[in-house]
Amino acid sequence: MRTQPTQDEQGQLLGFEISSLLERRFAGQIAASVPGARVTASKLRSDVFCEFEVVGETFVIEEPFGHNSRYWIGPIGAGRSAAIQTVHSHFEKSRLGFTAVAMGAVLCVALVVWPVAMFGFRFVAQDKCLDAGGAWVKGACRGGQIGVKVGA
Repeated sequence: MRTQPTQDEQGQLLGFEISSLLERRFAGQIAASVPGARVTASKLRSDVFCEFEVVGETFVIEEPFGHNSRYWIGPIGAGRSAAIQTVHSHFEKSRLGFTAVAMGAVLCVALVVWPVAMFGFRFVAQDKCLDAGGAWVKGACRGGQIGVKVGA
């Protein structure tokens, strides 16, 4: 998964961001799968929607400013964390983000693109029927000869 690291002036990792195209639930599942992690709080309707511990350090996943294009993941409080690199590399290696986005794309095709295409195909068929002198009745062409030009 693609991440956007947040670093201090010395280049030390403080936290990182991931795309919010990954649902909150999936982000929490990835956090729970970090080796040695334990989810301590999960409030999907809150800005800070997941808290988890790794090696005794508490981390959060939050969506800053309510509706944002990214989730921020990092330790609670300011300062460096020894375990942030473990958490970061686990999110980077995760394939769940790709799977979730791929499932979203398939769902989008099924719910949006397919019905629009079907409407377009039906519109073209109806247009051809009427051009051929037929009548469009209950979703079918009646009386027209498709392929024969009218007035020729």
